[in-house]
Amino acid sequence: MNEQGTPEGALKRSPSSELQIPPEILYQIFLRAIPPSFLLDPWQLTSQFAWCMTQRQKRSIVGVCRTWYSVGITLLYEDICIRRVEQLVCLRNTLRGASHSLGSLIKTLNVGCMIKGQVDVDFSELLQDVFDLCPALSTFSFTSVWSLPFPDTILPLPCLITHLNLENPTLTYETMIGALSQTAHNLISLWLHVPEHWLEPAPSNHHFIFPRLKSFCCRISENTQLMLSNVISPNWTMDCLCQLTLIGEGFWDERAPMLTPFFISHGKGLKYLSIDTTICSASNAFCPIAPLLTHCPVLEHLVLGRLGSCAHPNVKWLDQWNDALANSGTQSQLGLEEWVQKFAMPSLQGIRFLSTYGTYRYISDFPIMVPPATVTGNFESFAINAFDKKLIHEYKTVKIEGQRGMIGCG
Repeated sequence: MNEQGTPEGALKRSPSSELQIPPEILYQIFLRAIPPSFLLDPWQLTSQFAWCMTQRQKRSIVGVCRTWYSVGITLLYEDICIRRVEQLVCLRNTLRGASHSLGSLIKTLNVGCMIKGQVDVDFSELLQDVFDLCPALSTFSFTSVWSLPFPDTILPLPCLITHLNLENPTLTYETMIGALSQTAHNLISLWLHVPEHWLEPAPSNHHFIFPRLKSFCCRISENTQLMLSNVISPNWTMDCLCQLTLIGEGFWDERAPMLTPFFISHGKGLKYLSIDTTICSASNAFCPIAPLLTHCPVLEHLVLGRLGSCAHPNVKWLDQWNDALANSGTQSQLGLEEWVQKFAMPSLQGIRFLSTYGTYRYISDFPIMVPPATVTGNFESFAINAFDKKLIHEYKTVKIEGQRGMIGCG
């Protein structure tokens, strides 16, 4: 890229203009030529993985001609992932030096790098500079696994952020509170990791009103799930909440009832509920979340790791993380679906079995991004190639295959 944000060696002629393809059609063509983001893992470091290959594909598009550049530059800049802190500095300098507003193209920014070296003291200022140059930014993720240079660093988030991911497990409770204070009014989706160090000392109560929040994803453990009931439930107002994802660590067979206060407060409007597969031990035939479902009267889409004795009168779609059934014959799948529909979920329209293999297992909203009604028969099955992996969505099953067979979780 030169100072104007134009790829070096970009063609000046525009041969594609002779075809008279409207820019909006070209954009849709390019969009379908690029793998969806949930199949891409930007933290894989080798250049032969799908994320790196996708970036090269985007750069190739903008280097063809003026027409392709004017259309493809949006795809190149709309989703930015920072894997090294030097890239954040380069991004700021590029946006400042561009002859046209490249910053207005950026919609998503994911910072997952280690904050070290000379930028330690100025990290908040660096972020502030980038945010000021990105007026259309709507999604911000801080997914780094490393701690901030100063424990109580305040992330200077734009108030117009609508999708916020604070997956970093080292963030202090005060940093989280500061981030929500700036964004709560406009947030539509929120992703939190609740680490155990938030419990000592006991967190103070901060009341937040989320007038637009529809989706809440939270990673908790056996010890930190009390944060949901004792801190979040009585102090957070989420009247529009309709999608809830709980990602757990460890077995919650005896502790799940501790979440009852949270579900009493926030379960009445839930239409989608996802519970991580590790929430129940394999030896326990009773599903401990079953009593919680009584507080979700309008629930339509349920995602579980194991069915147990779970029942609900209004659930229409059930997704289950189950390797055996995702790869077994149709007969066993149909048998389980008939049993569930007859005895546990009379409104059920279908069950889908999701293989836990593949990186999408850790994408919390995958069952929403590819809804169960996408494939309602064998004739609607499809596959998406993403360089080193392939997503295969058949009737009632979803799985990912790699170049050397199934891609494992480890």
